[in-house]
Amino acid sequence: MQLNLNSIIHQLTNSAGSAVDKNAQTSNAAPNVSNNVQNVQPNTSTGNALLQNMLAGDTFTGKVISIKDSMALLMLAGGDFVNAHISNGSSVSIGQNLTFLVEQNTQQNISIKPLTMNEQQAFLINKALDAAGYSLNDSNIQIVKELIGMNMPIDAAMIEKMITSANEFPQANLKTIANLIRLEMPITQDNIMQFEAYSNYQNSISSELNTMGEQFSQLFTNIIGNEAAMQNSATANNEVLANNLAKLQNFNMQQASMLNDIVNTLYQNTSYQNTTYQSGLQEAVLSQPLNQVLSDEQMQTLENTIHPLLSESPDNEQLQTISNALGEKSLTTNQLLSNLTLLLKNNPEFASKLSTLGESSIMEKLFSQMINETMKLTPADVAKEDGIKNYYKRLKQSLEKLTSDGRESALPQELSKSMNEVKANIDFMNDLNKNMTYVQIPIQLKNSETNGELYVFTNKKALAKGADNISAMLHLDMEHLGPIDIYVRLQNKNVSTNFCLESEELLDFVYAHIDKLDARLQALGYSTSFEMKLNEPEDKFDFVEDFVEKDISKNSTSQFILDIRA
Repeated sequence: MQLNLNSIIHQLTNSAGSAVDKNAQTSNAAPNVSNNVQNVQPNTSTGNALLQNMLAGDTFTGKVISIKDSMALLMLAGGDFVNAHISNGSSVSIGQNLTFLVEQNTQQNISIKPLTMNEQQAFLINKALDAAGYSLNDSNIQIVKELIGMNMPIDAAMIEKMITSANEFPQANLKTIANLIRLEMPITQDNIMQFEAYSNYQNSISSELNTMGEQFSQLFTNIIGNEAAMQNSATANNEVLANNLAKLQNFNMQQASMLNDIVNTLYQNTSYQNTTYQSGLQEAVLSQPLNQVLSDEQMQTLENTIHPLLSESPDNEQLQTISNALGEKSLTTNQLLSNLTLLLKNNPEFASKLSTLGESSIMEKLFSQMINETMKLTPADVAKEDGIKNYYKRLKQSLEKLTSDGRESALPQELSKSMNEVKANIDFMNDLNKNMTYVQIPIQLKNSETNGELYVFTNKKALAKGADNISAMLHLDMEHLGPIDIYVRLQNKNVSTNFCLESEELLDFVYAHIDKLDARLQALGYSTSFEMKLNEPEDKFDFVEDFVEKDISKNSTSQFILDIRA
């Protein structure tokens, strides 16, 4: 399987974006202060004037330049200097950047006190809630703490949005709500559930799709079982039972019709006639010959089930189609499922005679293959331009069609839930990708399946402009190789790659084949370097801390102090 990282990144980013002058530079550095400031006293008139306008209880930040007999020379953030008296018992050192509380301000004396981090945060929270008009209770305090910890504004509008959202979704984690606001994503129950699922490593679209395959198989088995039960009870001379059987038979026909509709929708059998999608997203879904999907024993069971039925009903169109394709060894998963479900829809009396298909796990294998063929990517899809984007458009279109026009009410509850979870996951990824670059890649290989997740660690706008320096992680869950994390750093034509693997055997395997990857990259004009190591438990990747919150400074309280007075 070849995965071209450059191609994938290009698919997932938007080249549009406001231009930024690469040559423009902004500096917030404070003026340089000579080490001999005690010999050459800086001008403090401007700074002292600023400080004299403050009231007792106000705060400001400054760097300690010198201190003598409790009188400190401080440099403010803007570069001005002030002289102030440090209150008794306070300990400060030259070079410290501190937040100070004005304790006393008279014409004769300005007395200040350095705040500890806890005091600083408590003071800030108090001021922020007071300015926003909210009470100082535990819930509101925790909300402001969360905003401070994530470098988010603590103005009245932001505090109100957080409090309103927390009240609307009381079960949600405050960090989840804050992150959704910071990422400019809608605060909805679906997005909250998706974010927390991602945080707990329960976000796999591939797993959700596999669950749907199991549910399709169970639905087919239930239809067969219901029909068999009805036939066993049909001779009972009971009017109530007869009415119930009639209702159940009608329900079964509806379920069979719905299952047939699902197969046709996913394979695009009805509208597209094996040409191309009307949306132009990609070529029609191809289905593998059944003898490449089922074992020889399962193929024999299928023949032993279909041929006697055809002998009983030689004019049945669906049985004829299946039998002829079996004889030509050309029967596909698509053909078998579409004809079997149509057979149940039109001729429910055949249901009890198909029980061997469920008992031999044939149907479970068939519906699993249907999911792989219609709802997962192939390596060829990934290689195409916009292949990943088009895959998700197609997948969501199919799910929306299956749950539209009142169909959702006819679906079994668990199946409907699974479909909606996949749609919500896709919507979440779309919203997330407005600010960050992340995508899941559920790939179906010839004899196995892989679920991949691509994280790109760079500014979205810079990436859209074709940034020279790109960092990414590709996480793969391989059926036979297990979980693999591949960290890639791309700078111009230099590629450095770090493989994090689960075992010594995997290290040996990658070492044995790394020359092939090296040769392919060098043929494309890249210079390469590779590192490999075992994946330790402490190295486990965290979606929130290592990706979503990667650029958040964890010591951010002081930056709010001057802002709060505005």
